[in-house]
Amino acid sequence: MRLLLIDENPHDRDLVTRALSQHFGSVMVLLARDAHELEQSLIHGEFDAAIIDHELRWITGIEALRRIKRSWPDCPVLMFTASESTEVAVEAMREGLDDYVTKTPQHYAQLPYALGACLDRRTAEHARAQLAAVVESSDDAIIGMTPEGFVTSWNDGAARLLGYTGDEILGQSIERTMPPDLREAEEATLARIARGERINHYETRRLAKDGRAIPVSVRLSPILDRAGRLIGISKIARDITERKQVEEAFRLADRRKDAFLATLAHELRNPLAPIRYATRLLDPGVPPQMASDAKKMIDRQLAQMAHLLDDLLDVSRVTRGVLEIGHEQLDLREIIESAVASVKVLAEVAHQELAVSLPAEPLSVIGDAVRLAQIIGNLLHNATKYTPPDGHISVSASVAGGEVIISVKDDGVGIASEALPMIFELFVQLEAPGTRPAGGLGIGLSLARDLVRLHGGQIEARSRGPGLGSEFIVRLPHAREAPALTEPVAAAEKITALGASGVCVLIVDDNVDAATSLSYVLALAGYQTAVAHDGNRALELAEKLHPPVVLLDIGLPFMSGHDVARRLRAAPWGQDIRLIAVTGWGHESDRAKSLEAGFDTHLTKPIDPEMLLEHIARAVRGAA
Repeated sequence: MRLLLIDENPHDRDLVTRALSQHFGSVMVLLARDAHELEQSLIHGEFDAAIIDHELRWITGIEALRRIKRSWPDCPVLMFTASESTEVAVEAMREGLDDYVTKTPQHYAQLPYALGACLDRRTAEHARAQLAAVVESSDDAIIGMTPEGFVTSWNDGAARLLGYTGDEILGQSIERTMPPDLREAEEATLARIARGERINHYETRRLAKDGRAIPVSVRLSPILDRAGRLIGISKIARDITERKQVEEAFRLADRRKDAFLATLAHELRNPLAPIRYATRLLDPGVPPQMASDAKKMIDRQLAQMAHLLDDLLDVSRVTRGVLEIGHEQLDLREIIESAVASVKVLAEVAHQELAVSLPAEPLSVIGDAVRLAQIIGNLLHNATKYTPPDGHISVSASVAGGEVIISVKDDGVGIASEALPMIFELFVQLEAPGTRPAGGLGIGLSLARDLVRLHGGQIEARSRGPGLGSEFIVRLPHAREAPALTEPVAAAEKITALGASGVCVLIVDDNVDAATSLSYVLALAGYQTAVAHDGNRALELAEKLHPPVVLLDIGLPFMSGHDVARRLRAAPWGQDIRLIAVTGWGHESDRAKSLEAGFDTHLTKPIDPEMLLEHIARAVRGAA
């Protein structure tokens, strides 16, 4: 504490200093023993409180008080008075004196408590003034209420939000601002406050004077007296109309985007399916008519795809897709080696050393080979961009704790600590003095992060700071090895191994080319096939043939594939058949709907024929 002490008696000054130090601890006393010292103290103002003796030879105590209050009106001031000078004390109080103490030896013990009370009062006054300023200037509605809900204070923010002036609402029940359907809930909320709870930011509605229902975020707090008794309720209400509108706009845009992407993916997959099947029909030994039909199918479907891609280019600027990934069991070593090979030339041109350390045992993961290569490639490209000539880049991978851990490390420009949290944000690029221009759009790391997440993994960036290099660590779930269905054999032998001979497969697809080309592929594999292009015909054929396997499209005319699946499962013979969805709808929610409808498997077009044959073979064995 810094104290301005105006007293001519050295003994009295010592008594004051000793009493205050014993109470407050360290006290710095600034002495004003004459007019010059007082003037200097007032100029600098480096004191928290002042104590004045009322009897001074060079100035009166009242005049010293006036000077202090003129220069520092908020400074607490105490005065020593003689026992018979009550009139002096009263006059001083009129001039702004905060308190007085009778100047006798036995009263020095009261001095610290009197000064402490003055400081507390001044602090409380400042706090009240600041709070009042905050309340009045706030854009939020800040309302005081009795425990019963009657309004006791109402700031300008409340008037702007709800339309009532203070004169109109003070003393009225707060129910006046509540929709009738929420009043019972509000009573329950007030009861919680009466039990001493605080309620933070719940969203509700309030009625304005003009009858508008306004969405608000509300916070309620109890106001307690010193004994802990509830004496009031503080309410802060914030208008969230604009936020709600933005949220709804985002939700609508998101729904439209999802619908567009799902439709686009479906329309792109549909022509890819017959193209993929038809390529199998161009192999030597296929009957000429089948091969001719296959070529025509490819021409038709390529024309359709060209049209779709033209449309896609027109809308690409207003859409951002949700990437889908494959789910194959892969050895990540091969993917890392391929990614390293793709950037090796860049590293050599930049005179950078690129080292790779991989274990002898497989690094098994479930994922999409193209997307995983994209992740590693993006990290390596990033390393080459931000590593100067003659720098070093290393790639390593290992298995630990059920995870495959990949590290891409360099001794390049490094990353500042403040940049680390945003390094994976879209369009973020570091300024890297001393390196070649980085180029690019700043999307590589953001895309790598999103792809890692789609694989159920995590990615993190580490750096000790600028000039100290960086390390990017990818963690992916480790997959256990699964045995292959069959060893690779010649086509004819494989057909026999899959047990295709004489088995009937029902194909249901409204895309005639897709259904026809698929039936050709299955016929070459030794299956008997039946084809339907709508749900009703599919049900008729299924009732007649009782096929052990049904390949069923979802987007059928008149009756969806889900409805067909439910009808098939409801048939007396339908529990044992194997239903495989072969569709262009590939979102996780689509898979869930298929399983719910009774499908055993959900496959997304275009499907590799070999994989489809394996699924059918497993289905046949399961139905046997």
